[in-house]
Amino acid sequence: MAKEQEARVLRDRLTISQELTDILRGRVIRGEISPGARIAEESIAKEFGISRGPVREALRQLEKDGLIVVEAFKGAIVVEISDADLRGILLPVRYVLEKFALEGALRVLQQRDIDALQHIIDQMTETVEAGGPEQLQKLVDLDVEFHSYIIKMSDDYHAEQLWSTIEPRIRAGFYQLGSLHEHPGIIVDEHVQLLAVIRGGDLTAALEMLDEHVLASPIRLLGRKQGSEVRSD
Repeated sequence: MAKEQEARVLRDRLTISQELTDILRGRVIRGEISPGARIAEESIAKEFGISRGPVREALRQLEKDGLIVVEAFKGAIVVEISDADLRGILLPVRYVLEKFALEGALRVLQQRDIDALQHIIDQMTETVEAGGPEQLQKLVDLDVEFHSYIIKMSDDYHAEQLWSTIEPRIRAGFYQLGSLHEHPGIIVDEHVQLLAVIRGGDLTAALEMLDEHVLASPIRLLGRKQGSEVRSD
């Protein structure tokens, strides 16, 4: 096989694997594949009409994302992200990472950054006003985009690398938490308030608002959910 053909085959395989990874990641994050469910290589390969090679590569990436575990004799099993995981591990880790990033971001904050974050909020507002069955998915995507931008503003390799490692699980948490809000507009309001203190450049105020947005508010939502489940039993 000529080198050009080999390169094309490799690109095609990588493209298929990446596209499949995105599809499966989305299904897991949105809860379309339930925690504890097995993702079978054979059935995925048959569904998409591809060989098992790209499927295995996609599953390896989902394992790195922390969304599945591969168990002997069982295969790929979807990991549960419980309320306890969010409260005890993922939310605190996210806060520490975003706190570090925000401290660095405020030192280099420019108007173009404010404009970029405002544009994301404007898209959130449009999404809430439009409604529809894909509203939560779009809000989650924009929520992740907003916070990823802050991480990138820190211009710190380790912060960005750590964020990329936990981002799929954070995204899954956004889906769980987003559905608990009394109204989706609350998600927009929280980001408006956070951007306001970022725009002001007051580090203390910004960190206080970050604490409220990243820790306090989600933990209250989880507490409300737990109380509702207790009352329904």
